[in-house]
Amino acid sequence: MNAYRMTRKAFHAIVTIIQNHPTFQTNDRGRRQYPIEYQLMTFLHYLSSSGSSASGERTRNHLYLGYGSRDVYVRRCVKAIRECMRQQYYRWPDAIERKELASEFHSKFNLPNCILIADGTTFRLSRRPKRDDAADYSGRKDGYTITNLFLSDTKRRVRYYSAGWAGSTHDNRMWKNCKVNKSPSQFFSHNEYIVGDNAFEDGPHMVTTYRAPTGATLEGSQQRFNKLLSAPRVIAEHVNGILKGRFPWLTFIPMELNENPTSMRCIIEIIDVCVTLHNFLFEHNLNHDDHYYYTPTTLNEDEGNDLESLASNDELNLPIHNLVHSATRREQLRAYLSEQGII
Repeated sequence: MNAYRMTRKAFHAIVTIIQNHPTFQTNDRGRRQYPIEYQLMTFLHYLSSSGSSASGERTRNHLYLGYGSRDVYVRRCVKAIRECMRQQYYRWPDAIERKELASEFHSKFNLPNCILIADGTTFRLSRRPKRDDAADYSGRKDGYTITNLFLSDTKRRVRYYSAGWAGSTHDNRMWKNCKVNKSPSQFFSHNEYIVGDNAFEDGPHMVTTYRAPTGATLEGSQQRFNKLLSAPRVIAEHVNGILKGRFPWLTFIPMELNENPTSMRCIIEIIDVCVTLHNFLFEHNLNHDDHYYYTPTTLNEDEGNDLESLASNDELNLPIHNLVHSATRREQLRAYLSEQGII
């Protein structure tokens, strides 16, 4: 197994977590299972393949499996990882952690009260969906795809995702229909927000870059504001690239999508496992033996003290009424950054 996708230390850590799951237990009259290490290795081999390279025949020839064994191992590992690891490694930050994330964003990017970055990405399907709405899955990119929304933190962990949309779906449609946007009081404090590109619609909890008028260019503080937001937005692109690089299965999904809801559910469950494993590797810094991707850093005592915290009555700390213009939060933030001489 390529260390880029899974280190040996990480592999054994996952085995330790899921080994006692009931799906790996054999009853007295049942046939004895292969070792869990072998089953997990088969599953990871499946995730490291894409398109025709993930076919059952190739996997059987490569790992000397019996017919149908790979699918059984995949189902067991998906169930065990989701039930043993998901709750711990895929979760929305609570109020205390959101304050920590906001402090980190303020320190690194001069963005007070920002907690996450939003971005959409597509996963390509290896074959045309056998559905009446198959044309909807032929989106703005080549081939048939599903579109997904990811909200990530500065440590490149996915804190929320919405997956399985047809490839023609716009990023803003996913955002407008996700639980985070529909019930913001359950996910944000009144002054917290996330940042994204101009594909999203501005709101009290979404700050986006400015869109240049047709045939014109942005100037002044709007251009500088966009440049400031480009730094955290790169993190979202890193998350998309790392997910697809670590799990090539996502780049060319080798599963058939049809009218049966189970077909989409199976795809989303594997995406869910990929997100869980991705967060697990980053949270424990198990991405690479030489810490190539992310090395935890701690602020020095003097570092970050020059950033002035917002006053409690600052407009960025006050709630925004639903009837005001949707870009109010962005304009408040741009005004603050201009006053501080940051842009």
